[in-house]
Order: sequence, then structure tokens, then C-alpha cells
Amino acid sequence: MFNIFTKVYQISFAQNINMWIYYIKKLPLLGKRIPETLYKSTNAKTILANIIRVLTFIFGFIKKYLYMFLMVVLPAFCISKVTDINISDIKFHIFFFLSFIMGPFMNNKFTSDITKDFYMINLMRINAKKYYLSKMIFSYIEYFIYFVFPMMLLGCTFLQALVITLEFVAFRIIVQGFLLLVSSTKKKPIFTNGLYSILLILIPSIMAYGFHFFGITFKIKELLLYIPSIIVILVLAISSLYYLFKSNKYYLLSKIIISREDTNNINMLTSEATFNDVKLDEKKINSKNLKKDKYKDKIGMEYLNLKFLERHKKVLINPVKLRVYIIAILSLLAIIVTIFFSEFNNKISEFILSSSGILVFVLYCISIGEKTTRAFFFNCDNSLLRYKFYKEPKVILSNFKSRLKITLMLNSIPAVTLAIGMLLTLIFSRGDIIRFIPIFISIITLAGFFSIHYLFLYYIIQPYTSQLTIKSPVYKIASFIVYIVSYQCLQVRTKSILFTISIIIITIAYILIAITAIYKYAPKRFKLH
Repeated sequence: MFNIFTKVYQISFAQNINMWIYYIKKLPLLGKRIPETLYKSTNAKTILANIIRVLTFIFGFIKKYLYMFLMVVLPAFCISKVTDINISDIKFHIFFFLSFIMGPFMNNKFTSDITKDFYMINLMRINAKKYYLSKMIFSYIEYFIYFVFPMMLLGCTFLQALVITLEFVAFRIIVQGFLLLVSSTKKKPIFTNGLYSILLILIPSIMAYGFHFFGITFKIKELLLYIPSIIVILVLAISSLYYLFKSNKYYLLSKIIISREDTNNINMLTSEATFNDVKLDEKKINSKNLKKDKYKDKIGMEYLNLKFLERHKKVLINPVKLRVYIIAILSLLAIIVTIFFSEFNNKISEFILSSSGILVFVLYCISIGEKTTRAFFFNCDNSLLRYKFYKEPKVILSNFKSRLKITLMLNSIPAVTLAIGMLLTLIFSRGDIIRFIPIFISIITLAGFFSIHYLFLYYIIQPYTSQLTIKSPVYKIASFIVYIVSYQCLQVRTKSILFTISIIIITIAYILIAITAIYKYAPKRFKLH
């Protein structure tokens, strides 16, 4: 079994290494220095592989810490503020329903990576039982290593974290044994049913986050550290592990789960999920509107993109309208409060004048820059990039210039609405209007930043593939960094004008650098993968 795991790991890791090399070669400046021979088994590739192994191990801890903080600790803090329930009880309650109940069922080793399973069992002819068991055992070891220290974020001592992590792993073993047992009684395993997946996400999530508002919070920590509970869980886990090793159902189960048709369906569903919100419904397009040509005076890429925008109103313009309506209503409510409850005016004006950090995250949330690039790719570039004329430098840059105008317009409308709403609120609350001017400017520059950022990543990295997937780790990392920085800005509450000016300078500098890089590198890098 260890040999099976080693082989699978080597194959998977080789694929990942080659993928990283491919995308590193796409980077400006650095990419040219990476030779094609690096794909071969060279000393340089061995060094790179070892670096990635170390980074993967470190990132494993980072992911678990982020999971604990974003999914458990932060929601628990917010809920405790609203309900006055002990935050420690809330944290363990949330963690139990997400990680002990939802996690083992949703991330079971029979369906966690069906495409990879198909390659290994059907194409590489690896023994199904040994393959699944190797996946299970080594994933359980990983869980135990990665979760012990993040578990201490819940307020555990190191010894308590060890015990609860052991129970956490034990639950996964129990559920895996249960799923193998029930799968033998049905022609189609229950865990391949779509409704099953929806319910397994919905019900535990409601129980994890919603029960507290009805006064229901279970004392999970006490239960998990109760000696009889520990004994029962470990006995069930040992029994399940024995069953998993003794069972001979793996081969038949693999034939049911990982047929080529099912694998293709899953890949298709994943692709559709990525682009589902930008998919155009042809049936709802008004044929009369198609006959009108409001842009007949335009030519080239500008004409193409304006027609694209007209055709995709529901995808791109309607979300902007919704944002504007929400911002306008909230601004109106704020103005009403300043008129009828003047005792709050000082607090309102202070909040507005110290909102530079919050506005970074707000502008991140209301931006549709990322959605716009997906719409451009899914409904336009995925087809046109197959033609030679569309990949000519002049066409690419003309296309970018036209799209930048459109994206800036779409992002600026809600941004300007927000800025005007805040300004009017400040006027009615009798705040310092002069001090608001830098904040007003920062809102506009942030709208520009989030417009150019995703276009920059799109034209330099082009993360989307012809199979409608996102396979660029650089794109994912860059997007994640922007999210984390934007989220961290929520914690900044300062009236300092220096912070606001810093935002303006950074955003303008980024915009200029991004535009320069696109004009220099996009003609070579913007292609279909």
C-alpha cells in the first residue's frame, strides 16, 4: 500500500511541478530565463520540486489556520457580539458541524477527486482497494499533522488539541466506513446524488451558524473531552478501519463511480459552475433589439465590445444597477438618520472620515472586474482566440483599451454613487467636507484599481483554458492576496489623511504599472490554453 501511495504521489507531484513550470514560464522577465529542458528530470527540477514540497507543507498549515479563522473564529466572534453567548462554545459548535458532520461526507475519498481516480485506476491500472486505502490513510495522517496547532485557535490546550484532532480524524474514518457499507446496498451510491450534496452543505451550515440565534448552542468541547465519548468514538473508528481493510467492494464501487461518462459530466459541471453566472440565456434575448444598431458609427474592437455589452445587459449591467440601488437606499437612510436623529451626527461624520480602510473592502465587494473578464472569455474570447487575426498585437491592445473603458464605466457608476451618498450624508451631518475630498478621490482610484487589476491578470496570465477551467496558480494566488489585503483593511480605523493619500498613490501607481505591462507583454501572452 505504501508503494501504491508513493507511485500515485510521484505521478501527481510530477503533474503539479510541470504545471508550475508552465505558468512560471508565462511570467514577464522571469519566464524567458526558464529553459524548456526544465521539464526533464534535471537537478534544477529536483531543487524546484523540493522547494515546492516545503512550500506545500507550509501552505497546508496556512490553509488550516485560514479555515479556522475565516469559517469558525470570525463568525463566532460576530455571533457572540449579537447573542451574548460564550464565544468558546460557539467556536466548538461551528467547528463540530462543519468539520465533524459536513466535512467527512463532502470530502470522502471516493468522490474527492474523481478525475484523478479515473486516471489512476482505469488508465494506470492501479489496484482499486490499495489505491483508495492509501488515499484514506495518508489523508488521515495529514489531517492529524495539519490540524493540531490550528485547533488551538478554538481555545484548547495542546493536549486538548491532540485529543480533539484524534477524534476529528476518527470521525472521518467512521464516515468513510459507513459510506462504503451503504454503497453496497444500492446500484448508485447515495454520495453521487446531487440532492445529497446540497442537503449536506445546507443542513450542517444552518445548524453551525443559525442555531445560536434560537438560543441553541451545544457544549461540544465538554462532549469531545468526556472520557466515555472519546472511548466510543475510538472504538467505532477502529471497527470502521478494520471494515475498510477487510472489504472487497472497492473495485465494483470504482466502476460505478468513475466511469468515463461520469468523469466527463463532473468536469462539465465544474466548468459550468465557473462560468454559470456569466452564461448568456439566448432564449431571453429580444430579437428586436438585435436588429437595432445603436453603434453603427463605431468600428473595430470598440464596436465589438459595445455590442457585447448591449447583448450582455443582464450579466453585466443589471448587477451594477442592483449595487447602485442598494447604495442609494442605504445613503438615503443615513441622510434620514442625520435629519431626524441629530444626536448621532458626530458619530456618523467620524465614521465617514475614518472609513478609508473599510472602503477598500467595500470597493472590492462591489467591483465586477473579475466577473467581466469571465464574461469576455466565456462568451467571446474562447471562440475568437482560435482565429489568427484576433491574436495580432494591434487587435489585442485595441481590444484591451476598449474593454478597459467598459470595465471602468461599470465599476465607476456604483463607486461614484457611493462617494456622492457619503458626501451628502456628511453634509447633512455637518461634517468636515474638505477632509472628505481625499476619501472621495480614493474611492474613484480604488474603482480604477479593481477595474484594471483583473484585466491585468487576464491579459498577462490568461488563466482560463479552452476546457473552461482555471488552472493558473499565479492567478489564484494574486486574487487571494488582493482579497486578504482588502479584508485586512477592514481593521484600519483612522482619520489620518496619510493613510488615504497612501491608498491613492498605491492605486494610481499600480494602474500605471499594469497598463504599461499589458501594452508590453499582452501581445505575446494573451492566447488560448
